[in-house]
Amino acid sequence: MCWLRWAPLPDDHEIAPYIGYAVGRSVGNAVIRNRIRRRLRAILADHSNELRPGLYLFGVKHAHAASIEFTKLQDDVLELVRAIAAADMPETDSMKTRA
Repeated sequence: MCWLRWAPLPDDHEIAPYIGYAVGRSVGNAVIRNRIRRRLRAILADHSNELRPGLYLFGVKHAHAASIEFTKLQDDVLELVRAIAAADMPETDSMKTRA
């Protein structure tokens, strides 16, 4: 339901991660898209200590993300975050996807 794209920052930029959200119009109207973004922000605020420094782009494939249980969405997002945190990333863009 969600996807995550992560890119490392140059070595001289050891600051907090930058986070963006990609929720397209195909997911639903503005109310649904904003609800999804608010839910993602709440999840990431609670688990910001798990994010590696870098650029994050969280995307959503389905409007289902606005109506599923918060804990299910949280598990989906945290699985992606933990996969990035555990991986030894090269200096290029990396992509993790979950169906």
